[in-house]
Amino acid sequence: MNFTQDHQQAFAQLSGDYNPMHVDTIAARRTPFGQVVVHGMHLVFVLLEDLAQQGKLPPLAAIEAHFSQPVFIQDPVRVAPMVQEGERLKLQLVDDGGPRMSLWITPGDHGSDPLPHAPAHVSMPQQPLFNQCKDQTGSVPLPVDQPQLQALFPALGVYHDPQALAVLLGLTQLVGMVCPGLHSLFSGFKLQRQAQATHSTQLRYRVKRASSPRAPIKMEVEGGVMQGAVQAFFRPPPVEQPSAQAMVERYGHQAYVGTHALVLGGARGLGEVAAKLIAAGGGQVTITYAHGQEDAQRVAQEITQAGGCCDLLKWDVCHPPQDLNPHYSHLYYFATPPIGRGVAHGLVDAQRLAYFEQFYVHGFLQTLERLVRTDGEPLQVFYPSTIYVTDVPKGLVEYAMAKGAGEALCHYLNQHDKRFHIQLPRLPKLHTDQNMSLLGPAPQPPLEVIQPWVATMHGL
Repeated sequence: MNFTQDHQQAFAQLSGDYNPMHVDTIAARRTPFGQVVVHGMHLVFVLLEDLAQQGKLPPLAAIEAHFSQPVFIQDPVRVAPMVQEGERLKLQLVDDGGPRMSLWITPGDHGSDPLPHAPAHVSMPQQPLFNQCKDQTGSVPLPVDQPQLQALFPALGVYHDPQALAVLLGLTQLVGMVCPGLHSLFSGFKLQRQAQATHSTQLRYRVKRASSPRAPIKMEVEGGVMQGAVQAFFRPPPVEQPSAQAMVERYGHQAYVGTHALVLGGARGLGEVAAKLIAAGGGQVTITYAHGQEDAQRVAQEITQAGGCCDLLKWDVCHPPQDLNPHYSHLYYFATPPIGRGVAHGLVDAQRLAYFEQFYVHGFLQTLERLVRTDGEPLQVFYPSTIYVTDVPKGLVEYAMAKGAGEALCHYLNQHDKRFHIQLPRLPKLHTDQNMSLLGPAPQPPLEVIQPWVATMHGL
């Protein structure tokens, strides 16, 4: 099975969790995952629906879930066979590399009566600062839209413990829309049936622990027929790079006048920094985008308002334009797909490797072929590689292999093709959207690393 954008919208309507990470392809680009992530609770409901269709889903005395790996749109996943672990039933959603999420159910003796019909409220996600999450208390309504539930999950639509389902829907609304809200990452929950059910239509919550932005936020919850604990992370917000005006004030000069740089991937991150530096030095810049037109327009407007010259060009490196006039003196190749982390255990995913090679090898080579200069001068090329080529983190072997292949191509061209002169530094982990993981050392500021390379590229 796999999930589509339509599935995402439908589950958001059912649950009230409209966090852009789950429903907005453009906004999701600015998260560490770089693409739309399927609601964790959507995965839970898929597992429950599968069990209910088999007639094996009991009333819930307790339920626990761990979200170990994100599931993205069109990811091929499947339901693993149920496993009995003592009194508990263990369910997993897996792919060829292993589990994406795990669910444990403890069967109960009694179901629950339906709650009054109450469709999920549509609102904008709250975005509290981390310190505002500490000691936060409140409640969210428990959404119950029985016709819509039955349309999406037919077996759960007639399930004899509907209040438990309402609490689960309330959890995803709590995490994705309220606390931590906009910049959230749901990591798991553990619920048990209350000794004396309140049958409340509100899910009450209290933040029990929020020690640091890199540590989990732990909440106590209670409502309907369930009570328990929820764990989520405060996901790093999109990274804001220094403004074009700040670049002019710090690095403004006219040494780059007469140069015209094409910056692939210049709408954000490292490409955005390079574009602003070149413009601050008096160079003309053309930045490209494949999907993030609004980000590209923002960067171009910043550069123009700071006195620079910046054009926009839609460019998909996997399908570069055919009718390009090769008038650029410099190429900065920051094009990259969502990187994420693979989930294969000790194996190389050939499809994932080919995906990265399409960007870092084939797409790069096609780009060079479009940009051969007609004046006989070599095209000055910046091809950023990564320290991960030799120090490969778990889950990034395909990315590292593709970057290594790109390096080999660059070395070959430098030796045998005088039409290009390529700089290919191995950059450290830098402070960009895709590098803002919750684990590992804090990344370095891109400006301090990229600025010397831009100066070198332009002969300073």
